Amino acid sequence: MHGKYEAAVIILTLQLEGILRDELGVDKMFGGLRKSLENKLNQCTNDDSWKKFLNKVNVKFISEILKPLGDNIDFKEDIGLVNRNGIAHTGVVDANQIVALRLIFIIDTLIYITENL
Repeated sequence: MHGKYEAAVIILTLQLEGILRDELGVDKMFGGLRKSLENKLNQCTNDDSWKKFLNKVNVKFISEILKPLGDNIDFKEDIGLVNRNGIAHTGVVDANQIVALRLIFIIDTLIYITENL
């Protein structure tokens, strides 16, 4: 109601781990899930050059987008801080609409990646 989007950011951030757990079928913490996804992508690479390209892009997405969510990041110019670990254990977040929208796009991309493994 006040345009702070705290609830949306908390819920969206925690969905990341749930999506990875469901798709990878393993019960690890977020960092281990990221690594499991990266390993699975690397194993899927075959002689198909398009598939190789997509997997390299997806691994880059993991290292540049998903991995930093374990640290306090502010999506560069935004003031909203996102930290999956902090949000999961404290429920405290400094959020805004841009952060919420970026998390929606991150989740959408993650679903796309996991559906194409």
